[in-house]
Amino acid sequence: MISLLLKEYIKFRPKNSIHVQTPTVAMIANREDEIKNFKAQTYYGIEAQTTNQLKLTWQDANGNSRSFNKEKIDGIVKGLDKHNATVVEIDKKQKKSFSPGLYDLTELQRDANKKFGYSA
Repeated sequence: MISLLLKEYIKFRPKNSIHVQTPTVAMIANREDEIKNFKAQTYYGIEAQTTNQLKLTWQDANGNSRSFNKEKIDGIVKGLDKHNATVVEIDKKQKKSFSPGLYDLTELQRDANKKFGYSA
């Protein structure tokens, strides 16, 4: 009799979410480790402005406008020296870029729908 009651109790009891919780906690822990081990890096880019106030920004083949390779950027600038241009200003500044915020459930579902074709 007790085993039948216990069986009914277990049947209607909410399922444990441990299958979702474990990978989620692992993702959060991995991200926290990335944040703790982050080391700032200097990056370089090239911007130019013409006499007509047209702003030009260098981009590599992948569309990135910055590079961590100083020699590469210096080589490009030296290659531009062969052409008729005048460097008017060199602007050096430190900037901070912040990682995107954490997902909320709605954003996570929306991105999963777009990327993997999941339905709501």
